[in-house]
Amino acid sequence: MSDKVIGFLMVLGSLAVVAFLLIWTIIMPFLDPNFLFKAYIALAIIVFLAVFAAMIIVAWIGVTLIKTSPPEEILDELEENKETEEESKNENESEEK
Repeated sequence: MSDKVIGFLMVLGSLAVVAFLLIWTIIMPFLDPNFLFKAYIALAIIVFLAVFAAMIIVAWIGVTLIKTSPPEEILDELEENKETEEESKNENESEEK
């Protein structure tokens, strides 16, 4: 599976978790009037913010995976750079002699 696909799935997964927790911990207590509202909402906000922060980090990693080139392209670029460096060294050595 491509890194871009994995990154996209990480972003979608983290957004799905945040949406689920937002609905379950923040919106549902307003819809059910029999809830122990004050104690619950204080804990729910803290838990929601903690999970939200963790999902932001997961989404950031996913976006980074989407934007990053695959390792093969990076390796190819490194090999090309080494070849050009070797060629320039060889040219410098031949000029010195």
